[in-house]
Amino acid sequence: MDDVTPPSSSLPVLAGDGPGKTAVPLLPRLRIAVSQRLAANLPVPASMMQWLEEEMDAFVDDSEVLGELFDQLLHAHALDTATAGMAVLLADVAMDSQAAAAVRAALTVTLAEAATAALRNEALDPGGCQY
Repeated sequence: MDDVTPPSSSLPVLAGDGPGKTAVPLLPRLRIAVSQRLAANLPVPASMMQWLEEEMDAFVDDSEVLGELFDQLLHAHALDTATAGMAVLLADVAMDSQAAAAVRAALTVTLAEAATAALRNEALDPGGCQY
């Protein structure tokens, strides 16, 4: 048996169009989320706008896109508008029923980790955190 996990875009969608449907790959879902925010005249930080650029097409599959998203959100060393924008974008995709269930689950866990990062850092070093 092959232990290679298929790209999340080929997994069945658990919520949305129904059984047997395949999910839209993550990059187009990110672009739709950004476009919807632009159309609604909602704030769109530069960290979100980059997903509309053609150079983002270089990602091979959803796992690479997820890796980049995780790095941007979880390795940010400041709570700023770029970090907040990335969190909003991830939340938009996590709620998108057209995104693969595995991607939605991974994004939800990442958002939970990001939401508790400051608390965990403070618990590890109560005197060292300065926010």
